Amino acid sequence: LAATPGRYTRSFAARGLGAQRDVASAPVLKAMLDKAGRDVAVAASALRALAQIGEAEPIIAILHAEKVDPNLQLEAVTALGTIKSQAALQRIQDFITDDWPTLRAAAIRAAAAIDPEGFPIVLSGMEPDPHWIVRAAIAEVLGTQPADIAIPRLRPMLDDEDKRVVPAAMASLVKLKAPGVEEILLAHLKH
Repeated sequence: LAATPGRYTRSFAARGLGAQRDVASAPVLKAMLDKAGRDVAVAASALRALAQIGEAEPIIAILHAEKVDPNLQLEAVTALGTIKSQAALQRIQDFITDDWPTLRAAAIRAAAAIDPEGFPIVLSGMEPDPHWIVRAAIAEVLGTQPADIAIPRLRPMLDDEDKRVVPAAMASLVKLKAPGVEEILLAHLKH
């Protein structure tokens, strides 16, 4: 199935190989990734499958390639965050300043997953992001950080100019069992 000309069949084959979580499938998936050419759907399925197997090297190679579809970069960053690839951390941190907000948000999530102890340092060097998706991702990630670091950053996010950030900030405060979170939650429910 992986070698058939149909894109949906090849994508389906990649998903099946990834679900098996068998390292022996990696060469087939790498070949699919190489041969995918401009077929983003097949390449994305191969990337996801490689992540399920835990094969970081071909995924990292996508991030270093030239003229890669941004959607594949997004898939690669997300996959590397899922498998917590230390080897990819520096490259993923480069995407934290990308022009595309969705990719910036994915890079923030991935960097925090890969290096939770070092993430507060990365976060401290960042300016407030102009896009709500990125601010919501930061709020989500702060829920995985130590309370003494996260809570002071989360409380102001409850008053974010874009109310789509508030649920992520609230969820993180609840997760961290922040003092007074019950009152804060009730106050926001009344609005």
